[in-house]
Amino acid sequence: MKNIGCILIIVALVAAAGCTSKQKEIQRIVDSPLVVESFAQEGVDFKQYSTWNWVPQPQTGMESGGREPAIDAIIKDAFEGEMFSRGYRRVDSAYDLIANYHLAVEHIDKNYINTYYGGAYPDYKIDMKGTKDDNQVWDEGTLIFFVFDARNGQLVWQASVQAEVTDEASLEQSEARIKKAAKMMFEKSPKRD
Repeated sequence: MKNIGCILIIVALVAAAGCTSKQKEIQRIVDSPLVVESFAQEGVDFKQYSTWNWVPQPQTGMESGGREPAIDAIIKDAFEGEMFSRGYRRVDSAYDLIANYHLAVEHIDKNYINTYYGGAYPDYKIDMKGTKDDNQVWDEGTLIFFVFDARNGQLVWQASVQAEVTDEASLEQSEARIKKAAKMMFEKSPKRD
């Protein structure tokens, strides 16, 4: 009977260690760096814009245009909050700007060959010691936010963010990450001075 109790304790500890390891991996991905890029159309005076709305979605029966509804709502909420904080009002008609976003996830599988060298002081002679084949696999997410002039359809600003992603992150982790990404993207947005 004591052996069964010991075995159950060991199994529970191993299972807990596995969960902790998986959670650490997810947290590493959730905390990975966000790479942000921004582009503003040269010569556009952003003082002329004060209202905006999302690009109207085609009537396909899918409100989010094929996007996952929970993530779509989080992204739109994050961008709406950033637009509002910069003085833009979202209106249903006669808007100055139209906005849209694109979200994509790409599976990356890269093979690196690292060469190792060695040498001894004082000769400074360097000898190749060998190579190591290193394969790295990850999923990279890209979120792009587009803003167009509603009158002429010209792209006036776009920003993108890239980072390692996992589909095992909780909805709360994803929401925090998206809000952080939106804030970073809008830090590079054109000013309405």
